[in-house]
Amino acid sequence: AVPALLTLAESKAEVRADALDAVGQLGDADVCERLLPMLAGATNGDRGPLEQALIALCSRTGTTKPVAAALPGAADLCKVSLIAVLGSVGGADALEAVRAAAKAPADEVRRAAIKALAGWADAGPLDELLAVATETKDATLKVLALRGVARLVPLAGDKSPEKLLELVTQAMTAADRPDEKKALLSALGTIPSLPAMNSAQEYQQDPVLADEAALAALQIADRIFRQHLPETEALARQLQDSPTPALRERAVALLLKISKADNLAFGATATSPDGIDKDGASSGDQAAIDDDPATY
Repeated sequence: AVPALLTLAESKAEVRADALDAVGQLGDADVCERLLPMLAGATNGDRGPLEQALIALCSRTGTTKPVAAALPGAADLCKVSLIAVLGSVGGADALEAVRAAAKAPADEVRRAAIKALAGWADAGPLDELLAVATETKDATLKVLALRGVARLVPLAGDKSPEKLLELVTQAMTAADRPDEKKALLSALGTIPSLPAMNSAQEYQQDPVLADEAALAALQIADRIFRQHLPETEALARQLQDSPTPALRERAVALLLKISKADNLAFGATATSPDGIDKDGASSGDQAAIDDDPATY
């Protein structure tokens, strides 16, 4: 069936899209070798169906090697399509190939590569995107890279909060437009550390960014208040009278959580430091507010 479908895709323009869709669902990795030459000579109207067929094949077979191998020698327009395929499928081979394409001399190829890296499924390209954002003179590339940094920071679970804060700070310095700065503040709000919360509060001084910065600070505070009660309570009290309803609601909700955590946390398991009677024997053991068994 697949050879017949390929023949239809190559020879019958009126059924090409349907044939390519079926090829993508039924073919194996070897079929990529037939589709790649078709992509090289495709019209604009055929590029989309060919890209989708390659994405389906690579995703189902678990390899992007044929597409990655074809990328360096392809014409620029074809490279843009190949990059779109690699970016959609992802994986180590795809990432290596797209990273190389991000340094291509042709503007359209570089932009396609940075766009693909910015939409990557994991945080693998984060450092490259930050480098582009801080070094490029191309305004379009900078915007794409900054948006990519904002999108990938929450996915970078292998990096410490300190490193992530450093990345976001550098990106904020590089950003020129409020849109990218607001996106980066949203990313900042996912970093669970007191320095990150303090950094978000500093951006509240900018009236254009004040609400986004306050929201980021509250999001962080909601995750760290047990370890930093005084600082997070001060933030919540500052924002409980905010003219922005969403900020008021979050601040009040945080104050309620803090008030419940301000004593001992009911329902947790605790040890008895005196080794004689249970702590709080009249009402059962209670756990310390930091949720750390070592301090119970």
